[in-house]
Amino acid sequence: MKPTYVLAAIGHFWSSDVNRAAVDLLDPQPGEHVLDLAAGLGPASVEVARRVAPTGRVTAIDPSRSMRTALRTRRLWQRSRSSLEVRPGAAEDLPLTRGSVDAAVSLNAMHHLPDLEGAARELARVLVPGGRLLLIDEDFNDGDHSFHQGDHHHEHGEGPEFVDPDHMTAVLVAAGFQDAQADHRPIGGEPAYIITAAAPRS
Repeated sequence: MKPTYVLAAIGHFWSSDVNRAAVDLLDPQPGEHVLDLAAGLGPASVEVARRVAPTGRVTAIDPSRSMRTALRTRRLWQRSRSSLEVRPGAAEDLPLTRGSVDAAVSLNAMHHLPDLEGAARELARVLVPGGRLLLIDEDFNDGDHSFHQGDHHHEHGEGPEFVDPDHMTAVLVAAGFQDAQADHRPIGGEPAYIITAAAPRS
């Protein structure tokens, strides 16, 4: 893999138009508590923190110690750092209390979730009734994606079936989510699978 490609990929996952567009779509409001699931280097976390500060907060959860360390270091340079908390955890076992989250976002993580049903149940548990859920996986196998490399398949899998938005939507509905919708369209200039839903209202 070419060094320039690697550097571009690192930059993309540090901050990109996709992440900013995703946060725009989530539309976090001042004072809200937002969950960033599988936060990675925190491109969404830091942007959400800016928007919910000073009274709101972001809980950035990632199972990787190295990712959490990188995000905690990044947090130190943010004006809204007091609104950003980094914690260990997994999608199927979230370290949050019931009904404590107004909105949840996860970027490029659907393909990593080993237990979709467990993740859906946990998200339903921690979100407030009607709370917003946004799941986005970029489609790196789409020829229109900036990082598409011809016959080279991205680590996300061997084709678009690897992220099955219809199956993910069905899993969310089974967990009680409402208004679940799946789409494949550009966001921030890149093709992606986009799933939105509202947490159970009762």
